[in-house]
Amino acid sequence: MTLRDSTAAEARLADQLGIHSWFAVLGGSMGGARALEWAVSYPDRVQRCAVIAVGAASTAEQIAFAQAQTLAIRQDSNFRDGDYYGGPLPEEGLALARRIAHITYRSAEEFDGRFGRAVQAPNRRSRPLSWGARPLPGGKLPGPPGQEAGPAL
Repeated sequence: MTLRDSTAAEARLADQLGIHSWFAVLGGSMGGARALEWAVSYPDRVQRCAVIAVGAASTAEQIAFAQAQTLAIRQDSNFRDGDYYGGPLPEEGLALARRIAHITYRSAEEFDGRFGRAVQAPNRRSRPLSWGARPLPGGKLPGPPGQEAGPAL
């Protein structure tokens, strides 16, 4: 299903509801893409259009990330070809797809702050490392009992 498909379905619903034109269509991100599709496909039905945070066409990089997201969902054992009635949802695949999406709209500076080599101040949301250790000042991790502290990886 494409944005054009959903916009065509919305236009048919609007016809059934007796809505012949929209005062404005607007949206950000995916909503912006839908607003743009309305303006392109039904220009006589759109009086005003505000497109926010979306380009007119997907880049090759965006398409590649979308493929990874789709694969994450489809490979979830609960995907079941999209048939979720009466059963569990593909929550793990959806969570992974969302994490992939977050990569696409974060800045390099934010990644450096969150995942860079500098030690972060602990807070109540931080989780201990796999063996329960937290980085020491200077970016060092306590070693196993009997060993010295080593650099944080």
